[in-house]
Amino acid sequence: LKSISKPSFPADRSRSSSSTMADAVEPAAKKQKTEDETAEVKAEAEEKEKDAKAIKGEKIKEPVVFHTNDTTMNVMLSSGGLLMPLSDGGIRHLFAGARASVGLKSGRYMFEAKIVEMVMRAEDGPKPSPKHVLRLGFSTSQSQLLMGHGATDICFDMEGFLLHDKKRSSLGLPARYGKGNVLAVLINLDKASPNAFTISLFKDGKRACEPQPLPESLHGKILFPTINYRNVAVSVNFGSSPQVALPFTCNMVQDAYVSHSSVTAAESSSEFEVIFPCCLPEQGGFDWLDMFKAKHPNYTELSDRMILDWAEKSGISAPKLQTNNDKPEFRFGISDMDDLSIRRMIQCMASLQKRNYIIMEIRGNLSKETRVASLGHFFDDAFKKRAYVVMGTPDAEFKKKNLELMLKDKQEQSDAQFKKEKEEAARKKALEKKQKDAEKAKKKAEKERQKKLEEMKKAAEKAKKEAEKKKAEAEGRTIEEEEEETKDVEMEEEEVEEEEVDDVEVEEEAPKVTLTAEEKKVTFRKLPLPDIPEQLLNTSFTKFSLPELDEGFDDLHYEWSAKGPQAAQTLQKWVLERKLTSRVEDLAPSMWFKTKWAAWQKLFHQWQSKQMEYRSKVQKKATEKAQKEAKKQQALKLAEAKAAAEKAKKEAAEKATEK
Repeated sequence: LKSISKPSFPADRSRSSSSTMADAVEPAAKKQKTEDETAEVKAEAEEKEKDAKAIKGEKIKEPVVFHTNDTTMNVMLSSGGLLMPLSDGGIRHLFAGARASVGLKSGRYMFEAKIVEMVMRAEDGPKPSPKHVLRLGFSTSQSQLLMGHGATDICFDMEGFLLHDKKRSSLGLPARYGKGNVLAVLINLDKASPNAFTISLFKDGKRACEPQPLPESLHGKILFPTINYRNVAVSVNFGSSPQVALPFTCNMVQDAYVSHSSVTAAESSSEFEVIFPCCLPEQGGFDWLDMFKAKHPNYTELSDRMILDWAEKSGISAPKLQTNNDKPEFRFGISDMDDLSIRRMIQCMASLQKRNYIIMEIRGNLSKETRVASLGHFFDDAFKKRAYVVMGTPDAEFKKKNLELMLKDKQEQSDAQFKKEKEEAARKKALEKKQKDAEKAKKKAEKERQKKLEEMKKAAEKAKKEAEKKKAEAEGRTIEEEEEETKDVEMEEEEVEEEEVDDVEVEEEAPKVTLTAEEKKVTFRKLPLPDIPEQLLNTSFTKFSLPELDEGFDDLHYEWSAKGPQAAQTLQKWVLERKLTSRVEDLAPSMWFKTKWAAWQKLFHQWQSKQMEYRSKVQKKATEKAQKEAKKQQALKLAEAKAAAEKAKKEAAEKATEK
């Protein structure tokens, strides 16, 4: 009875079939959800970071903030930790950067950034790409605010790359981030952890990439959370509680222990400096500026070269061909960038942000009119305006730095020449090898052809002998076989191709250069570009002057040997020497000269007209004389012709009479 199956009716078969299809064809969404849940469970199971352990010690009490000196000039910060960029004119194309006030030197900590808004704006013409940028990472206190360009910072970007020292490493992330995503960056500096000296990225509480090792250049450094962005508004959370929990517990930066962190104090002074360096062209002005900024990183440079550097670090290619260092040209191909709106916006923001500034314009700072106009922007009494006169003989520190820079420039030129020669030698060697290989192949082909011809000749001779032998046998004749001369069997020597022994290329190092005795005497190195264009300098150097207190300066400071009256003498001497060798581009005649010139032109035209009149009369007389002479000659010719005709007629008549 058990072996008897229950009869199957059509309805039952239908239900069974539909059930089977439902089981076989699971909805795609449900199946995907199941796979995602499985993947999440697997990821959580494989999470390499563990819950934070309780540590005894005191935590920092200062709130984690962004100090003005640690932000770019286009950062707008609200009290709730919301970072927004300026969006007017060309400055909206530049990256904004902000570095937190608390740095980490050990332990494991994290911070979050939520994308609150992505600015969408219709634009015509070329524009920077990508339009929306968000970079999260860490940098040292001496690092530049815009990450990815040096060895002292590291960051994740929206494109799925890890950036460090101008290198991009793909992380294989599936998609960009968008509005509403919460990103967390975790740094592990715990030496006891298996993930020590790594940095990780999490998106909406889930791990986005494996722990990435920190470069050796960042080991042992105090690292500060840093954010770069463009066309996005970001809400930053340093703690104490995360907006989105991670698969494990982790302390946030605000909960950092004192022994694990370093706090950057806010600017305590209520006074800020605005420095106007006054330097002579081609006499180390920009080298002095770089040295000053290295000693005083809290000073913000305001200059056109700063804007070009900012644009380049924002992914906007700067114009390749420039004519000078002082006022490089803005030719980015982006209308908002080329209309100088960035310069105007920076001037506007400078007076509103309490910072220390250094305004670098070689030509402008030597012109009283330009100095007074620049001083007018800093109307707040909190700004102390100081003029730095950088003239005369430099100090020993500058001379040493100048020689180092000259040696570096010379070494770079030598390295470039060495590389060029090496590439040229490699090219010639490859060409020679190619020619040898071609010649070798040609010889080999010729030998093969000769060998085949020889084989064909031997085969033909052998066939002929065989035919003659068969014919003789058929006729009953015997052919005496010729005794073959015993020849030494020449064994075909296998042609052993000469294997070219490749020269073992020894990696030669570029030769080290040194400065000559003459070069060591040079006080100011020569830059690739002039500080001021020649024509512009020739039209303005006679108006150069030194700053005075009555222009609005609070103090005059002298950097090098030329101080006080000596500085004025140095400038006057430079101007006089310049006059001896410069072309006068703006030479303009006076009114006296113009009057005399007009009178001379009038008199000259009168003389010209009289001369033309005289020449015309002389020409007329000569023409009339020539015409008379021509008529006279014509009359003589006619008379001679008539006389000749009569003579011939007379002679003919006389001959007729004689006959």
